[in-house]
Amino acid sequence: MVVLLICSDFMEKTIVLTCTTYFRQDFSIFDFVENFSTIFFHEKILANNGCKIIIINEFSPENIKNLMFNSSLIKKEFPAAIFIQKNKSESGQAHSLNLMLGMIKTCDYHVQWEEGWICTAPFLKAAITLMETTSIVQVGITDDWLNTPEIQPPQSIPSMVERYRAIIANPSLYQLKSYLPHLNNYRYISELLNKVDINIWPLYSLRPSVNKISFLKTLPLFPVFSSLWPVRFEYIYGLFWLLNGGEKGMLENSAARRSHNKKSTYTEIVI
Repeated sequence: MVVLLICSDFMEKTIVLTCTTYFRQDFSIFDFVENFSTIFFHEKILANNGCKIIIINEFSPENIKNLMFNSSLIKKEFPAAIFIQKNKSESGQAHSLNLMLGMIKTCDYHVQWEEGWICTAPFLKAAITLMETTSIVQVGITDDWLNTPEIQPPQSIPSMVERYRAIIANPSLYQLKSYLPHLNNYRYISELLNKVDINIWPLYSLRPSVNKISFLKTLPLFPVFSSLWPVRFEYIYGLFWLLNGGEKGMLENSAARRSHNKKSTYTEIVI
């Protein structure tokens, strides 16, 4: 497991890198390898053979058929990676994320990645320094929110030249706190989703970010009801995240962009 020494003021921190994938005709394992390799170009410490890397691939009959080939290629390209091919009973992104959450608990920080993103700049030291010196628990490294009303003016990250911008959640979201004890119940989830504007987002995102695992361990798992996919399962988890004290920041200079060879799997996976 990789150990990152932030600076002399901090203790060593352990990091885990995870990525959810779905190999298919229009996004092959070779596309994934090309995208995922960019992380190690910019963050060479994650290329260390001791780094904990978890790759979870979505179920399909074709992926089961190609399991031996896919596993061998992942092992060749990313020797430290744990490659998990899901079976049919584990179909759906929520199952992938719950598997991931169960495997990262012993680490301090979680680099969360998705297959369709390319790393464009270093980000680890800035993100972890920010979370070590503030109450922020998720640092986004894409350019989301940078032109929205919720974004705050730039601030310096302590002891660094890099800057970040905090994001303030819409106050209406905090009025939903009474639902928290019931969000493992499908009836209450359905009732809530019929009342809210899902475009008012509770800040948490599955896009590339760095997350404080001690905070993630205080939250429940993602709801796996198939009717909540896509988007709605992430919204419900985001509510748990926000209403339990989650705070979000974004690096002012983004470090990830969407790949040109990737379109959303939201229109492709059937669960």
